[in-house]
Amino acid sequence: MHMRLDQHTLIAGVTGSGKSSATYEIIRHAVGMPSVCVCGVDPTGILLGPLGTHRWISIGSSKKQLLAATAALSAIESELDKRLAALAEVGIDLIPSSWLGRDLPLVVVVLEEWAALQLQLARAERLEAERIVARIGMEGRKVRINLLISVQRPEAKLLEGVRSQLTQIMCMAQTDAMSIKMASEVIFEDKSLVSMILGARPGQGVLVGAGIAPTPFKARHLDYAGYREAVSQAIFTARGTNAGVATARLRGSEFQ
Repeated sequence: MHMRLDQHTLIAGVTGSGKSSATYEIIRHAVGMPSVCVCGVDPTGILLGPLGTHRWISIGSSKKQLLAATAALSAIESELDKRLAALAEVGIDLIPSSWLGRDLPLVVVVLEEWAALQLQLARAERLEAERIVARIGMEGRKVRINLLISVQRPEAKLLEGVRSQLTQIMCMAQTDAMSIKMASEVIFEDKSLVSMILGARPGQGVLVGAGIAPTPFKARHLDYAGYREAVSQAIFTARGTNAGVATARLRGSEFQ
């Protein structure tokens, strides 16, 4: 897969599609890059759990943990505000890639099983989470804060306010053509790709992004034990002997 971390991304695939393995591979790669920080909300705790604890990460689905999910998103929004203010002060409309580093990382905001999280949150918290996610979708790219949203079926009501901002789509196995259409009109228009996705084996899918043709891919199989080990090794490699929580580098960003 040649997906880009600097795009708002949707990963869609039914249970057994290999979506988890594909996401493991993306996260493993991202945490190994010193200029990238991974954070977000994961009600299962499986995907983001190996990254450790940080105020920009929320894992679990207890009542207390679900309240922490909104708090984590609010903290990320504060970073968004800080970066936008700095952009205005400097007089530019996009953080140059050459400025990215440990002190000003590209931020990947993972929303694991976003649909399930929306269902679990109380109404007030759900509306606030959806507002923040929509705002990151609209304003995040210019300050290098990007979404990575994982769902089984990309229903419009679950992606309301952010769907049009998800310019990079990884569509894996689906059970019906309408689900493929909801993921990507571009893929849906190609009958051969629709057939491929409807009959996809675990790990198979199609990647489509702005300005690039739909590209079939086969994600490398990575089981959970392998994922945990790979994340640990990637963090160590990226940070040397000072290895630790991947998101510990998420400090208040300052423009140099």
